[in-house]
Amino acid sequence: MTQIDFYSLPDKDPEARFILTCRLLEKSLSKKHRVLIQVNDKDDAEQLSKKIWGFRPESFLAHGFLNEHPQNQIEIGWTKDHGSQQDILIQLSSDIPEFFSRFNRVIAITCDVPDIIEKSRQHFRFYKERGYPLSHHKLRSLL
Repeated sequence: MTQIDFYSLPDKDPEARFILTCRLLEKSLSKKHRVLIQVNDKDDAEQLSKKIWGFRPESFLAHGFLNEHPQNQIEIGWTKDHGSQQDILIQLSSDIPEFFSRFNRVIAITCDVPDIIEKSRQHFRFYKERGYPLSHHKLRSLL
């Protein structure tokens, strides 16, 4: 069954979610995981891609858009397609992707923005009502 992990940031700037995503990507790559990051739309995907490329000069987080280069360990998607990924899903999208249960682990990242908090609460209830194993991690500010 898919493990669901919620990471809560106290930051009021949604940019903090991208920074945490980059840190999680570094860790995931070091453990040879494949990651799909689900965002709302192509604009979000392009913003996140820029953040990943510029994250740290000493870090190389090769990535691409979903199905663009299937050999990438990191892909960014915004459609109902999940590609060949079935390891880790980082959910930055407003809605729970229909395909979430195909992944071993889902990481949902929230920050102190009212709309994002409300959506995260709805998602938490959704997973809990269906019996998915849940973890909640409260983190310190990243900004």
